[in-house]
Amino acid sequence: MISNQPSSKNIILTIMGFITIVFLSHKLLNIRTDALIKDKYTNVAKEMQFTTQSYIDAKKESILFIALSLAHDQRYINAITSSGKANYELDTFSKNLRLNTKYQNVWIQVSDNKGISLYRSWTDKHGDDLTKVRKDIKQMIRNPKIMLTISTGIYDMAFKAMVPIFKDNEFMGTIEVISKFNSIAEQLLNKGFEPVLVVDKTYHDQIKKPFTKMFLGDYYIANLNASESNLNYIQNFGIEKLLHDKNTYIINHKNNRFITKYIQKDIYGNDMGYFILFHPLDKIDLSHIYFFHNSMLLFISFLIIGIYLILQLLSSKHNKEKTDLRNQLLSKEVAEKNIELEEQHNFLQNVINGIDQSVMVIDKEYNVLLANDAAKQYSNNSILPDISQSKCYELSHHQDHPCDGDQHECPLIDTFDKQESIQRVHKHITSSGEEQFVELTTTPLYNKNHELYAVVELGHNITEHLKTQKVLQEQKDELDYQAHYDALTSLPNRVLFLDRLKHSMEIAKRYNSQVALIFIDLDHFKEINDSIGHHAGDYILQECARRLQSMLRKSDTVSRFGGDEFTIILEKMHNESQIVDTIQLILDKLQEPYFYEHRKLYSGASIGISIYPENGSTHQELLKNADAAMYKAKEKGRNTYSFYTQAMTKKAHERVILETKLREALKRDAFTLYYQPIINMNTNKVIGYEALLRWIDLDGTIIYPANFISTVEQTGLIIDIGKAILKSVFLQAVIWKKINIDYEKISINISPKQLKDPEFLPFIEKLLQHTKCDPDWIEFEIIESFIIGDIVEAINILKKIRKIGINISLDDFGTGYSSLSYLKRLPINKLKIDKSFIDDIPFDENDKMITKTIINLAKDMNITVLAEGVETKAQETFLLKNKCDLAQGYLYDKPLSIDEINNKWKTN
Repeated sequence: MISNQPSSKNIILTIMGFITIVFLSHKLLNIRTDALIKDKYTNVAKEMQFTTQSYIDAKKESILFIALSLAHDQRYINAITSSGKANYELDTFSKNLRLNTKYQNVWIQVSDNKGISLYRSWTDKHGDDLTKVRKDIKQMIRNPKIMLTISTGIYDMAFKAMVPIFKDNEFMGTIEVISKFNSIAEQLLNKGFEPVLVVDKTYHDQIKKPFTKMFLGDYYIANLNASESNLNYIQNFGIEKLLHDKNTYIINHKNNRFITKYIQKDIYGNDMGYFILFHPLDKIDLSHIYFFHNSMLLFISFLIIGIYLILQLLSSKHNKEKTDLRNQLLSKEVAEKNIELEEQHNFLQNVINGIDQSVMVIDKEYNVLLANDAAKQYSNNSILPDISQSKCYELSHHQDHPCDGDQHECPLIDTFDKQESIQRVHKHITSSGEEQFVELTTTPLYNKNHELYAVVELGHNITEHLKTQKVLQEQKDELDYQAHYDALTSLPNRVLFLDRLKHSMEIAKRYNSQVALIFIDLDHFKEINDSIGHHAGDYILQECARRLQSMLRKSDTVSRFGGDEFTIILEKMHNESQIVDTIQLILDKLQEPYFYEHRKLYSGASIGISIYPENGSTHQELLKNADAAMYKAKEKGRNTYSFYTQAMTKKAHERVILETKLREALKRDAFTLYYQPIINMNTNKVIGYEALLRWIDLDGTIIYPANFISTVEQTGLIIDIGKAILKSVFLQAVIWKKINIDYEKISINISPKQLKDPEFLPFIEKLLQHTKCDPDWIEFEIIESFIIGDIVEAINILKKIRKIGINISLDDFGTGYSSLSYLKRLPINKLKIDKSFIDDIPFDENDKMITKTIINLAKDMNITVLAEGVETKAQETFLLKNKCDLAQGYLYDKPLSIDEINNKWKTN
């Protein structure tokens, strides 16, 4: 049936016409309303300006009235004509004004006919000549008449009424009444207008003693009751912009403010002052304007609706007859179309049944609108007797809810949301229980209005394809592994190793670090392989690979390069010591015997090392140089290593040899101590000794610490050697006290590694008890680098040493860069000036100045000072002159053996 209602096109046109008329009416009304509102705001602004002008005029009249009253008061006429000192009694008059009227700020001045000031109500000053500073006084004397002005003086902008005083028609003087604008500001505020009275910037220099002390830039604010919010608004808006704005008013909707201004001119017609007037915007009544606007809009709307209803009523009868006829024709057409659609549906069903892939048409509610025979094979007829009434998830997955999750992510939702084709893979279970994988493709289906109402889902069985893909991937992975890994050792092969080497070199170049390439060739491998057999050789290679992997970091790479050759990449190497330590571990590990079928086999290795970037910028160069270094190692007798750079090889060997000799020296007690006397320069007497380490080599050569102490520190041997030194010094201290060798303290150099050793302090306490050594006989010398490293930790450790009773001396003071700032916090007893500052005294002025400063600093902090390396009398004289009492050096004695010290004391 066809509806007898108006067509949608006519309804839309009618609605659009109605909207257009209402819109145009609204626009015209808005224009008229805006004009009325502007008129209202203009009238309010004029009213505010008029009110301000009225208050100013009233104030002028009041001030003039006061001045006239005083000028005609006989008392003041007589006072001004009096030859003696007159008493004007105007203070009482001013006080009565303040107490009984609204005029709180009124001042009076009286001057004679020559312009001499006779009285001022605000000060006792009088007798000065006003004509020298005021033009209006000169004008009054020349032409005595009433003058009423508004002017700006040194205090403020004010009203001024000047009235001449006559006696017997003779001009005798002038009486002035002056008043400020505060009362007008109060009146405006009471009226609901918030004023800010601004004096023009041209008077800035003239106002020397501002009453309110308030300014906005160069503009003086004259009223005390100006609100802070209004001042902030003026400042943010821009005072220049506001004062010179040509509009009658300004609207600030954000702060609900209506703003206008009244300009006060000076006697020359220039702008002198500005009344900036603020009024709450919501206090301005616009209700009658908006009432008119809304009433007219409502009237027009009703009028249009009425016209529309009348027209609709007239046309409805005619439309009904036309509609009935159309409905009859349409009913016949629908019946014919239904027959045609049924035929088309049967044809479409036959077509999709011929497709071997599943096809379904599914609506937004998951209803299956159409399905071919291939799709129906997944159904369970016992559960779904009528497929045409089933849901897609019931048909495909035999479940009672839509698909969700990773395994069955529903493609329908994405297709309806994105309106595009979507592909998903689902696992289906057939009615026989067989597992099938189906690739689903859902395509949007639109009606004739291009509205998405369903999707077409095509299902392609890819089960066999996935099985084939899996087999191919496994084969690919196997081939990839075979291409990059050694089948025997499972280590990376040459191809993968070279790729990783290039990558490591790129990283090293980016971060400015080093990469070490280690080339290993197994010694005697060929003999083992040929004599015992390939199985033994394979075992050696596998075990070698396992050992190398076990001792390297995760970031390092070890590979079987070919045959009995292995290569290693060591990343982020900072010095050769790290490389040597790692190589020594490898050599030691590969020297261990291999146990094969109850046999003990030995192989060992020759190792060559090249360093990136020093020994090559490409991987080919690094490999070639590492290989050359490996052959050098073989030439030297195998089971050793060689750096490609001869200098590095020599240095690394020297370090290993030195470390070995040091360990042997420690075992055979080859370290001894010499003691250098410490002298009190005032008495020239020995007051202590510094214990100095010496190493006696096998041939009797004395080796000094400068040649081995850094290696002792790096290897950690300082801990064991230090313990031996401490034990020797503590025992010697006790012996010397027993045989009456007089001294105060024996100094011992203590390294930072010893101090940070957690066993150091417990060892000291036990050693003191064991040796019976008084801790006050001992002094530990520490270096500045220990302090600078971690000041908090250093102070904590030093305090514990002091608590034991051992004294502390800061050695080589001045050679560091931070100790001066920490000196006052350290629990030290003595400061040793480094020899480098003493050497050039008295010739080097800088050294003299530094030495003086250190001595004075220590004295001020009550710390004893000792100078190291004193070798001349001139140095001694300089130190004594600057009150440094203690010294040591070859001027007094060299470091002595224990026997030499004992003999000296016997001689003395």
